[in-house]
Parts: sequence; C-alpha cells; structure tokens
Amino acid sequence: MKKPVLLVEEKSASNIPLALIVDKRGNLGATILKNLADDLFIVYVSGIEPRASDLNTSNTFYVPFLKRFSQIPENLYSYIFIIDEGEPFIRESFNVFIQKARENKSPLVYITSLRNISWSFIDKIKGEYRKLKIIIYGDAFGGNWDDQNSIVNELIYQAKKHRKIKIPGDGMEKIFPVLEDDVVDEIIKLSFGTEDSFKIYYLFPRYPQTYLSLAHIFQKSNPDIKIDFVKKEKQNAETKILQEGKYLINDQYPLSKKLTGAEIDVKGSKQSEQKNNTNVMKKVKYIFKSLSLFLLIFLLLPFASTLLFSFLGYVEIRNSTNMLKSGSLEKAFNASSISKTFFEISKASANGFLFELAIFGQDRIADSLIANIDTGVKLSKGINYLSSAGFVLKNISSGNAKNFQNEILEPQFLARSAIVLFQEIYLENKLPDSYKSEINNYMSFIEQISVIQEALPDILAVDTKKTYLILFQNNMELRPGGGFIGSYGILSLDRGRIIDFVINDIYDADGQLKGHVEPPFPIRRYLQKPHWYMRDSNFDPDFRQSAYTAAFFLNEEMSQRVDGVIGIDVSFLKTLLNEIGPVEVPEYNEIVNSENMYLLTQTHAEKDFFPSSTQKKDFLRSLARAIQTKVSENKNLPYFSILRAVINSIEEKHIIFSFNNVNLQNLFTVNGWSSSLWDNRTSFSQQVNQNSISINDFFGINEANLGVNKANFFIERNITGEININEDGSVSSRATVVYKNNSVDWPGGDYKNYVRFILPQNASLSQVFMDGIPQKIGSAVTDPLIYEQKNFIPPQLLEIDRTEEAGKTIYGFLTMIPAQTTKKISIDYELPKNFNDDSSSILYSLKYFKQPGTETYPFILSITFPSSYQVVSFSDNLSVSDGKVLFSKEILKDQDFILSLGQEQ
Repeated sequence: MKKPVLLVEEKSASNIPLALIVDKRGNLGATILKNLADDLFIVYVSGIEPRASDLNTSNTFYVPFLKRFSQIPENLYSYIFIIDEGEPFIRESFNVFIQKARENKSPLVYITSLRNISWSFIDKIKGEYRKLKIIIYGDAFGGNWDDQNSIVNELIYQAKKHRKIKIPGDGMEKIFPVLEDDVVDEIIKLSFGTEDSFKIYYLFPRYPQTYLSLAHIFQKSNPDIKIDFVKKEKQNAETKILQEGKYLINDQYPLSKKLTGAEIDVKGSKQSEQKNNTNVMKKVKYIFKSLSLFLLIFLLLPFASTLLFSFLGYVEIRNSTNMLKSGSLEKAFNASSISKTFFEISKASANGFLFELAIFGQDRIADSLIANIDTGVKLSKGINYLSSAGFVLKNISSGNAKNFQNEILEPQFLARSAIVLFQEIYLENKLPDSYKSEINNYMSFIEQISVIQEALPDILAVDTKKTYLILFQNNMELRPGGGFIGSYGILSLDRGRIIDFVINDIYDADGQLKGHVEPPFPIRRYLQKPHWYMRDSNFDPDFRQSAYTAAFFLNEEMSQRVDGVIGIDVSFLKTLLNEIGPVEVPEYNEIVNSENMYLLTQTHAEKDFFPSSTQKKDFLRSLARAIQTKVSENKNLPYFSILRAVINSIEEKHIIFSFNNVNLQNLFTVNGWSSSLWDNRTSFSQQVNQNSISINDFFGINEANLGVNKANFFIERNITGEININEDGSVSSRATVVYKNNSVDWPGGDYKNYVRFILPQNASLSQVFMDGIPQKIGSAVTDPLIYEQKNFIPPQLLEIDRTEEAGKTIYGFLTMIPAQTTKKISIDYELPKNFNDDSSSILYSLKYFKQPGTETYPFILSITFPSSYQVVSFSDNLSVSDGKVLFSKEILKDQDFILSLGQEQ
C-alpha cells in the first residue's frame, strides 16, 4: 500500500481527538459517523458519501473509496474503526492499519458480521496488537427500515410491502437478529470504555432465531402476514462461533419490542381493527366448525382410511413395477408385499362403512370400491410372484441352484400363478387405465415364456448333458439363415449349468474338411466357391435345413456332435448391450456399447483378416466374456427387460433354434422360432363345401449377400404386395421390393444380392421388372459343367432358378445394387383358379415370411376382390378403405393376414 502523505489542516487549537472510520459499503460506518461526529474530528473513508444531514461538516473529512482504496490523510489518530463487509482488500491491507495504530498507540477496532466473517483471518490477527478489539455483529436491522441491506430488513420489507414472507427451505436456518442502533451503541461503549481481557466480542443474542420463528413474531404484529416456503437458492454454511469471546447482548434480548419501529402492522391496521371487531364471532364459528369436523371425521374415518391405504397400495404397485423393470428383484418383492398389506388393511377398513353406504342406498359404490381393492390385491400378488420367479431364475443362472431339477419348476409355477391373476383382472376389465399397457406387456411376455417353460428342463439339460452349436451370424452380410457365419461356439450344459463355452473362428473348422461337398448352385456360380463349407451352410430359406447342414459340417470337420443349433446375429447383441449397458473389453482397451459394437467388431475381427489369423475369435471371445461377467456380477441389471429383449429377438428372428429332439423341435416350429417354411394350413386352396372356398397364400423375400462385404449395414428396403382376387377365381399378384444402398466404401460396397421370392406351390412367374422396365426372363444355368467352361457366355436375359421346398415354389435370381443407388424390383405372378363362379364365400389367408437377420422395414399390402363380394370380417392387423383391404406398418416378425368375403345377395 502506498504511504499516504495528505494532511488534514488543523481544525482547532483544542485537543479534540481524531478518528478514522473505513467502511467501503457505508452501511454501519455511516451510523457510527453520525453518532461520533459531534465529539470527534473524523476522517471517513467510504464508497458512499454520507448524507449532509448525517454530517457535522466542521468536524468531518470525507475521503472517497475509489476502486481498490484511497489515500488516507497522514495524521495522528486516537481511534481507528475498520469495518469489513467481506472486501478482500481490507484483509489484505490490515497489517497497514495495525502498523498505523501501533505508531499512534491508538485503539484499533475491527468490525465484521457473522455473514462475512473469516475465522481463519480472526485467528491470524487476534494476537497481533494489544489494543486490537474484534467485534462480530449479527444480522443487523433497522436504520432505514425499507433498505433491503440485511436478511431481517428484507423480511421486514416483504411483510410491509406484500403481506407475505418468503422463507427459504424448511425455515429452520439460524439467524441472529440485532437492532443496528444497539450494535452501534455497544461498539461506541466498547471503544471508549475501559479495557478488559477479551479480544473478541459478540453483538448478537447467544440463542439464535430461525426464519420461521421470526416470521411468527411478525405475524403476532399483523396476523394478515402469510408465510410462503420457497426453494433455497444456495446452501449457506453452518454458522460457527468460537468458544472464546464475550457476548455484549443480553440473553433475554427483547426482539419483539425492537421490531416495533418497523411498523409492520401500519398498512393493515384498518383491516386488523375490523377483524378484531369480529374476533369473538370467529372463535364461536371456529368451535362450531371444529365440532362438526370432528363428527364428520368420526363418521368418515373408515372411508378415508380405505381410500388412503388403497392409494398407498397402488403407489407401491407402481414402485414394485419400476423395481421389477430395473432388475431390483428383492426391492420389487418387498414393495409388492407392502402393497398387498396396504390393500388388506384397506379392505378391513372398508368393512366399517359398508353398512353406512347400504343404509344410504349406495351399494354400487361399495361393490365398486371392494372390487378395486381386490384388483389391487391380485396385482400385488402377481408382481410378487414375478419378482420371486425372477429371483429364482437369477439364482439358477448364476450357478447357485442346489437342486436344479426341482428349482427349475418353481419359476414355472410362479409365472403360471401370475398369469392366472393377470388374466382374471383382464377378463374382469377392472384394471386401472394407468396399468393396462404395463400389465398387457407383461401378459404377452409371460405367455410367451409359458409356451416354452415345459421344454426348459430338456433345453437346459436337467437330466443329461447337452451340447449346442452356436452360429454367430453377421446380418450385416445377410444370408438366408440370418447372416454370414464368421464364428461359431460350442456351448455345453449339464444340470442347468454352463460347464463350457468356447468360441472358434469358422475358418479353423472349415480348414479341417476333407473331401468335397457340392454347394448350392448360387454359391458355386456367383460366389465362385467350388466347395461347400460350414461358413456357407445357412443357405436354405428354412433354418431347420440350414441347421442340419451346419451340424453335418461340424461333425465332418471337427468330429463334434451336437443336440441342437442356435443362430444369433449382430442385432441381438446390440439389443442385449442396449439393456445391460456398455461393457469394458480390457484386452482391447475398448468400451463396447450398442452403438459402436458392430464397427468395433469389424475393426478388430474383419479388417485385414486372413484365414489362419485368430483376431476374430479372440475379440468375440473377449466380448462374450465381458458380457458374461457383467451379467453375473451386476446385481441390479433389468433382468425382466433383458428376458423380454431375448423373447422379442426370438420373435423377430434374431435368435433362431433347431433341435434334434423331435418333440422339442415341433414346439419351436409351430411357434415360428425356427424360421421354418412349415405351414399348418393345407394346400394353396381347397373347396370347403360346394359354396365356400379357402385360399392359403404365402409370401416371403429371402436374400443372400454374395459380394463378400458388409453392404447390408447400409441397405434400406421397403416391400409392397398387391393381391387381386379376380372374378374368374384366379389370384394375380405383384410383389415389389425397393433397395437403397447408402454405402460408400469399406465395410460396405455394391450389394450383390441373390434374391428369392417364396410363393405358394405352383405359383407361376409371369414377369419381372427392374426399375419399371420389363425383363426378358429364362431358366438359370445351374450345371457347373456348363457355366464353368472357359468359353461359357451367360444368356442375355435374367436367369431365374425355380425350386420347390416344403410345399412352396421359390424363384431366385441375381441382382446388383451399386453403392449410392436405388433399385426397384417387381415380379408378377399368378395362382391358379381354385373355386367355382358360384362360390358364395371366400376365406383368404396370407402368411408373410420375414427373413432372419433383417431389421424392421415398411411393408404395404393391398387386397382387391370382385365387386360381387363384400368384406365379412378381417384380422386386427388389416383395415378396409375404398373397397380395398390394407396393411401398412413396419415388419418386425412373421405376419398372418385373414380376410373373409361373402357374396352380396
């Protein structure tokens, strides 16, 4: 600090002491100045010039506090007052004031408030100078009552201005109110009084108030004042007070009396007077109302209790549902148990007023209330059963089952019990709207599980060891069975436990094949592979046949027999990661999630790959291990969401199964979980009776990426089917698929697509269009002795191969969709005439077959029929508009469409 040299000229020959007051903000300092100006010469340093009315101009010299500080006149000061309002510069320069006081041998008074105090600074300076006195004041109020310069003044302002006090938080924060005049009086007494042994003095009551207690004091002055609790803007630190020091304010500080100067009740005085005139009447009315309310509560207590516990029961049902979805099975169980208890209490309470309702003829209300309580009990029990089933399944999957054969039956029983309860609620139509969609989801989910629960002991090898071939199918390189088989795993189960799971590169096995196996014609001709290997084994549109072929190759190549084949694709792994969250693969220093999983797999497993390398199986093995570790170690995974995702993936054909056990396989075939061409309907059509006919149609598109790239990651498709039931009884149709290839370079590229259209048996192909242009078509050259000749020239037409399989006629041909292009392919085909002109009714059934491994895509279906017929009924997924039957949605799974037509009379 630059040493000041400015001198104050001598004001008088008398020995009037000179005092220095430093207060940048000028609040407390101005009041001290006003009290001392008649008795002392005062140098007043402040950022705010005092009002003329507060000055004895002959005894006061004002120095502006500009920017950081100003020059202080160099004089002999008898008293120095330093007021610290939290300004850092005051504390940084305090040694200068100590030096000045020491030179003048004058008292030095350091004044600060509890709101701005730095106890570390107090501890630093308290022993620096013998004549130093430290004064700490509380939440000063008064002065100009309308100035909102303190906590208490701000509350006073609110009370006077708005008749409402805003209290932060719960109102229990401590405050230390003290009148500003009392603060100044005590400062002056202490500064000019005799010395004592204390260094620190407290100018506030020892026992603090709270926001709430202060507000109640205001309300005593004016009952009109209301209290409004508001969110606390910031958390204030707990006020700390040292043990040492002396309290200058009496413990019985008359705060209410000190607040009278605020005149809080002035504006409301007239209203208060009027209210006082009616005060007696209010008390009488209050007593009457209280007695009436007591009687009413006594009569309605059972009703209120019933409603309260019913409400709490439904709250706990919501909590248990959320816990169930998040995987907190134990919490879900506890919440559902609490919910059940609440509903039982509610039902017991209801018995207390059912008689009253009956007297007033409100039996229907009573019946409805009891029915809702019973519904709550059933919901609670159902969720309780589900959480118990999940807990048991979790215990079994973690390998902690002591008696697997018996324990696997327990979740089956619990799931069935839940289904029965939910079905009862559903049939009674008493489910609250807020729970209908939630319970419907669980109903569908549980019913799907219940279909296979009988087969679980056989699948999970309760009685004997089972071995399964796991095909990792990359559906970014689409193949008929789901995707290119880049890796495979051997999963061994014994009594419900995984005893071994090994992932291998497909080329390791294919390299062991001895001898020749003839591949399907498209593989040999268009992929130019003269031999057939396991990597291309899933070329049949029917996965049961592909699985049989894959198991055959595994046995031929590795001498390994299996009990079944399971195909999983990249989409399922993405779905799984989406449910369990990101996993860390430490061997590769990667965090794998649902968004980056595919590209990371390609980066580590496919790029720069060569047949004898191990990089593919190593990364997949590490990823599988990371997923297995997270599932087994994380206690709060959303198990039911994971299980539902697995079920959805099975329905959407991202997981498909084939088993050696005939009964087990039939169960999966019938439910569509083997992506089989099997059809439980009879032939294409049949004459039901003389006047009725049934038409069973079938349609599916099956693709094989033969471009040795991952173009399907970038492919968009939409499919349209136009069905015409003609007057002569024939059915003519057009199927259209539009491909858009968004790829630019690796891992995409041109989409070399061998596409097959799967139609009813004996359907005849009449025309093919490419981008609207009719193509010349002919039979494909399928004999390798012909197309592998050096001088072979392909026919100048679209070669189409027709095959028959599982009662279906399949037409296949090769097409190319270059990168960054769109191609539209349409085929026209006819089904033979199969009913008489005098048929009075037609039942049309179409089964749409979704290819495994394909993501969702738009499908538009329109069905037209003879004008002599009208729509009698149709399945829920269809609609009728302008004489057409329509469907337009995203395809997730196989679809069945049923339409009943009747001849107009």
